[in-house]
Amino acid sequence: MVLFFKLFSVLNVTVLALVLLHLSDNKILTSILLAAFLCVPATIVHLFGGLETFLFGSLLGLLFIALERNNAKISTILAVALILTRPEAWVLIALVPMYFLAIDLKLKPHFAQNRSYRVCAILVTAFALYVIFHWSYFGYIVPNTFYSKSGGSFDISKLLDFWVIYTLPLMVPLFTSSRKSALFCLSFLCPGRA
Repeated sequence: MVLFFKLFSVLNVTVLALVLLHLSDNKILTSILLAAFLCVPATIVHLFGGLETFLFGSLLGLLFIALERNNAKISTILAVALILTRPEAWVLIALVPMYFLAIDLKLKPHFAQNRSYRVCAILVTAFALYVIFHWSYFGYIVPNTFYSKSGGSFDISKLLDFWVIYTLPLMVPLFTSSRKSALFCLSFLCPGRA
């Protein structure tokens, strides 16, 4: 079983590298950056130590790329994968549709709601199916590790704190034209942050 997860990790990094090379305009520079990224010990620790940690970080990076390219279909698929990967991605249920609503209001105000409503409906449906499955199969809404890491019980105040801490940094890029301040706010959400 351990071998399966190690092979899955290798497949994960291979797929990430291929996708980034496909999206890149400068394949040589991207290859060098990927090689440097893989030489960092923390990358290897997350890749082989925690199965979902590297996957979550990879998907989150690809989501930022898809959002920057204004690709609702790929962004929705990545957001669903992130929602199914870790509970902290549940904020994307609101944030991804809000992002497309903000973009569409600038570009085409008359049809702005259509795309954001579709994205929201897909994300809410995926989340509802996830919750129903977890509740019926495990007896809990969130994975068991959530309860053990949070002190053993579900506390609504901790959930609200979580939403505020992770939602506010994501709100700034929606309402600012400065790319530097947007990237600074998004850096607070990088995986591996203590």
